[in-house]
Amino acid sequence: MALAGGPQHQHAAYSRVALLASGLHAAGATAAVRLPVPENGFVFILDHTVDEQGVGDTCDVYVQTLLDGTNWTDVVHFAQHLGNQGAERRLAKVLTAGAMIEFDQTTPLAAGAVRHATGDDWRIRVEITDATGNAAFTFGVMAIPV
Repeated sequence: MALAGGPQHQHAAYSRVALLASGLHAAGATAAVRLPVPENGFVFILDHTVDEQGVGDTCDVYVQTLLDGTNWTDVVHFAQHLGNQGAERRLAKVLTAGAMIEFDQTTPLAAGAVRHATGDDWRIRVEITDATGNAAFTFGVMAIPV
């Protein structure tokens, strides 16, 4: 209900895109997914389900974008997930107009960090440390334009 003389607010229905469907994943990188550049940016959601991996197993999940048509750039490095940590949900927001500083594209992005850079193509890269000889993690990653 709008107040007389007040603005009418309409909520856009944002399309969620699965960059990596929820499931059991090993180390590697996904295929590129083309996403249009949104007005404000993206919210990326990493959903880890309960993992029954060993102590010492770790999972690092990166969101990458293709800026120059050749080199993938890390824009999100979610906090490292431990093999015996259990379920968690992490969110990261990348802004299209966010303040940027100069960075070396070949320098790894620290865990829990974000770079405000947006290209047309996106992918997920996963690094797993397998201390027990059988590590694989169950998770998925969604992109929501905002």
